[in-house]
Amino acid sequence: MHHLTRIAAGLAVAGCITHAPAAWAQAPEAFSRYGCDGCHTVSAYGIGTAPTADAGGPPDLSDVGTRRDAAFIQGFLKKQVALDGRKHMLRFPGSDAELSALAGWLVTLDRPPAPAP
Repeated sequence: MHHLTRIAAGLAVAGCITHAPAAWAQAPEAFSRYGCDGCHTVSAYGIGTAPTADAGGPPDLSDVGTRRDAAFIQGFLKKQVALDGRKHMLRFPGSDAELSALAGWLVTLDRPPAPAP
């Protein structure tokens, strides 16, 4: 049930339930295009090669959907809210629609990070 709540919240944030899945299909590409994968990995889904938090890098986002909701992710990426007293390093440079789709996709990520090689 918790998973369905996260999906519903992501759909609501994406703005339109009928268009959200199509927008989410573009989210991994936007994650790469805007350089998110230069710092973050989504190892459980095979995305990115950046050092993980265990290696001193930013967190792996494979399970970010279990910890954050779409509204928080959007605010954090716009540098409007802080996490542990710190704001995100960079403000998301894309459009509001791209940010909404990216946040909607990120909240669906709920797998544990892949083990380090």
